[in-house]
Amino acid sequence: MVDELKYIYFKEEMEATRKRMKTKQETKMTLIDRNLTSKERGECNAVVDVEMLNSPSVEPKVESEEPDDKNHGRQLGLIAN
Repeated sequence: MVDELKYIYFKEEMEATRKRMKTKQETKMTLIDRNLTSKERGECNAVVDVEMLNSPSVEPKVESEEPDDKNHGRQLGLIAN
């Protein structure tokens, strides 16, 4: 009788564990689906940004890497003094 009760209890515990695991797995899959959706949105935004950069109305700002002669000389003068 005691063994039968232990078996029934064990069986019920196993079923409850399986249900929890199934729920966790479904939740995990839902989160994965949400992540994929946000990645897809990011890819769409990237395409829009590239199209905006390629349009003739948007000109990229190019900064010169050469130092300005006046400011460069002043900086050297301050360092020497």
